[in-house]
Amino acid sequence: MSAAALLRRSTIALALGAALLAGCAPQPGVQSPAVPPAGQPSTPSKPSEPAKPPGETKPAPPKPKPAELPHVEPQFEIGLAWDLDTATVAFAGRQVLEVQSSDRPGVHSSEGPILFRISGNQLLVMPRNRARAVPLLVLHAGDTLWVGPEKWAQGDEGNVAWKGSHWRGRFKVFMNARGKLTLVTRLALERYLAGVVPGEIGALSDSLIEAGRAQAVAARSYSLFYKGRRGSEGFDLYATVEDQFYSAVEAERPLATRCVESTRGLVSLWEGQPVRANYYSTCGG
Repeated sequence: MSAAALLRRSTIALALGAALLAGCAPQPGVQSPAVPPAGQPSTPSKPSEPAKPPGETKPAPPKPKPAELPHVEPQFEIGLAWDLDTATVAFAGRQVLEVQSSDRPGVHSSEGPILFRISGNQLLVMPRNRARAVPLLVLHAGDTLWVGPEKWAQGDEGNVAWKGSHWRGRFKVFMNARGKLTLVTRLALERYLAGVVPGEIGALSDSLIEAGRAQAVAARSYSLFYKGRRGSEGFDLYATVEDQFYSAVEAERPLATRCVESTRGLVSLWEGQPVRANYYSTCGG
């Protein structure tokens, strides 16, 4: 090979080497990634945290945990009637009348039906089976009378006879803020639902048992969400469609009761609390 050809080949090789070195060299204004020493793993660098704007407040504290649901079956007071002038209730056997009052508390008993009658600013408690009898008790505003069978003193639940039907629970009688008679029954949640589900969903069959179970869960959730809703009236819920339609023992149905019992304690929750399970007994078309 001639000297001129050898010189040209060396010049081309030097030019290529210079170009390769220039490509690997850091460019102006561009930072090269750090290369870890041999034998050490490469870890990505953390991006720097943005500076907080001036006046930024501390993060809000965590939300408090919602109150736990009761571990025992709650009792409900259901308003059966209000703004009455008279009412007659009865039990089979002897009845216990317990007066809760700031100055006249006491426990009394009586045979036969009891008549409650508003007279002026008093609530008279009369033995219904004795004409022109002297009142057993005279109640005033702020007094509460609990009515039940004699065994109720041991905590057993009875059925009160009123308006030709029997009602579960213990009856609570008092004069309301309008000077009229209010009639309430107090009973456990699951007993209450046995009188709600058949009145709200209507007739059930075995093919509709799951619909009945869903209705029981909805009614139970509704009850717990709205407990105390009618506190200004002296009870938890109305026994009408303004809350949930509640019926006497004679209107309870075996399939509806089975739906309540098979879902006992099941409640729809949101963030640990019962949902407002509003529903309708009919769709209206």
